[in-house]
Amino acid sequence: MLISVVGLQFGDEGKGKFVDYLSVNTNNIARFNGGANAGHSVQCGNIRGSFSQLPSSLNEKNLYICQGALISLPILIREIDFIQKENINSNIFIDPRCHIVLPLHARANA
Repeated sequence: MLISVVGLQFGDEGKGKFVDYLSVNTNNIARFNGGANAGHSVQCGNIRGSFSQLPSSLNEKNLYICQGALISLPILIREIDFIQKENINSNIFIDPRCHIVLPLHARANA
């Protein structure tokens, strides 16, 4: 059975929590667009994680960041450090076509 959860509203409809809840019996979670300007929090037991780059899961999954996502390296590294610290053995795959957001991009829009 193939299950897909796609959030196409305005981004703040709580899809991170739904994805984590519905992905209990799945192996793969993908983030296909967006940047680090917003995030989502998920909780599993007494572990609470906040994510704005990685697909939301505190379970051991294959996490895919697809080509439409914008990557902020400091934020991505912080999130990877968090899941490693919590011993969440997820595999992370990043499409090489993702764009990297640099600090100069934020300054240019300020």
